[in-house]
Amino acid sequence: MRIVRIAFLVCCFAALAFAQGNPDRIAPSQTHKRMRAVTPESQLMQLDADFNRETQKRRDAAWMDYLADNVVMDRAQPIVGKEAAREALKKAWANPDFSLTWRPTGAHVFEGGTMGFTWGYWESKTLDASGKPRIGTGQYLTVWRKQKDGKWKIIWDGGADGPEALVMPTTRKPASKRNIK
Repeated sequence: MRIVRIAFLVCCFAALAFAQGNPDRIAPSQTHKRMRAVTPESQLMQLDADFNRETQKRRDAAWMDYLADNVVMDRAQPIVGKEAAREALKKAWANPDFSLTWRPTGAHVFEGGTMGFTWGYWESKTLDASGKPRIGTGQYLTVWRKQKDGKWKIIWDGGADGPEALVMPTTRKPASKRNIK
């Protein structure tokens, strides 16, 4: 009987050691993480979402962290270079009633892995001269380049005004179904 108990314990320890040492074994809590592959595109989308989140906290200061020195911003008048962008952004963000939010909806990274772009919807809010809310909406495209230090920075940013219904598709009401014959 004693030999059976010892044999049982040896088998249990061997099974435990095998399970811990087998790199192909996936713990149930890790299964979900492995199923969602991290792609360069998903990383770039996360970076763009982080950029938006930081802008909500630190306003124009956050932009400086994400802009490359040679950035081009496509606005009413093109803004070229980080210092010119700093001055333009400082002026816009000086208004405490001004806010700008965006949501990336897609990304693409070129094969070399050092350049890519994100796109999505933006919304700006401010007050007009009479104190009434003024909301602007549209779509944007941001071009990113990986720097020598490995960080992604914005080298081009622009967008276009667009209909309000396109700004945040997750919050708009679904369109009525059409009868298709």
